[in-house]
Amino acid sequence: MKTAFLLVGLSPLLLGQISSGTFYGSIEDPSGGLLAGARVDIRQEKTGFVRHTSTGATGLYRLPDLAPGVYSVTVQRSGFRTSVAPHVRLEINQEARLDFHLEIGAAHETVTVAAAASPL
Repeated sequence: MKTAFLLVGLSPLLLGQISSGTFYGSIEDPSGGLLAGARVDIRQEKTGFVRHTSTGATGLYRLPDLAPGVYSVTVQRSGFRTSVAPHVRLEINQEARLDFHLEIGAAHETVTVAAAASPL
């Protein structure tokens, strides 16, 4: 009986681990240098759910624990054009790498990236 209770008690935790995915990647400038302090916004297209993060000193970002679905990923940094990757599908348990190469320009200019996320 204790075993059944333990399994029932842990099932929400196990489902949370199994049913989520992760976006991660790097943000580079035109010369290939990694950009710290770039803002990354991930919006699930169906629900409008949004999460934000920023690249660290290494120019890398990571957003775990995302529900499967189709997302738009937007990257912004002062002095660079905004870059958007629309309609990127994230599957269950997928670690999807999505790198961005920002172009120099005004933030109100937007570059749309037409590429799929590469699975790990």
